[in-house]
Amino acid sequence: MNGYILKIVAVVLFSVLVDVLMPSGKMEKIVKVCLSLIIVFVIVSPIPGLIEKVKNYSTSENGQLIDMEYVKKINLKKIDNLEETIESELKKYGIENIEIELMCDLTKPEITYLFANVDARSVVLTEKAEGINLNEKIAEVILKFIDIKKENILVYE
Repeated sequence: MNGYILKIVAVVLFSVLVDVLMPSGKMEKIVKVCLSLIIVFVIVSPIPGLIEKVKNYSTSENGQLIDMEYVKKINLKKIDNLEETIESELKKYGIENIEIELMCDLTKPEITYLFANVDARSVVLTEKAEGINLNEKIAEVILKFIDIKKENILVYE
């Protein structure tokens, strides 16, 4: 805000200085018009930024404004934490070195899970994992944490 006010003051002082030094005549009118336009542009310059900020807001059901960028950051953090939780839960069953990536719709405030990509190419099975069906156990653990169709759990081996 201080920078904005300083710009306006600087442009106005500059235009006053030019007006004082400018000799009278035809050129004076042209210079005054140009300086007036510059002042107007400096005053109006923050409006596009404000409009862009308003675009990132959404209205909730109860009429409150929601900053969608902030919501997206929070949801991405939640997704990262959930991926780590699922991976640690799989470790309890003896399935280690597995990567979970949850694909979500982040265009709304609430998270909608679309797919769960599971990279099991470098999976390590410990003694706890003997006799289990790997794909079934992965799907069971993922379905315990998120609401997603079983066919949307994609395991890459």
